[in-house]
Amino acid sequence: MKLNISAVLLAIALTFIGASYFFQAERKVYTFPELPNRYVVTIQESGTRLGIFGTHPRYSLSISRQKEKHGHEIDISLFNSNDDVLTYLKNSSVSNVTGGISFVQSSGHTLFIPNEAFEGGR
Repeated sequence: MKLNISAVLLAIALTFIGASYFFQAERKVYTFPELPNRYVVTIQESGTRLGIFGTHPRYSLSISRQKEKHGHEIDISLFNSNDDVLTYLKNSSVSNVTGGISFVQSSGHTLFIPNEAFEGGR
């Protein structure tokens, strides 16, 4: 019986530890300058993911009007290897392109977000 109680307590403790990794509050990492169409692109750390060799931060990209708190948000991967995230993002860029917004990472990886995904408060 003593072994069963220990196993249950260990399972509960591990559940709380795991939850603390996966349900972290979002933390703003970098906000790009406002675009000509008055939208702002922000990169946020949105939690942690488990990898083969440990944990890695998860990131999301948010597009919103300057005054709005919420906008269109998508999960993204940053390809910064072991480089400092802030320096990496400062060397990346966002721009208005025909039909949407383009996020170009300094590694060359590019993400296109069509206007339909974020215009009108979506």
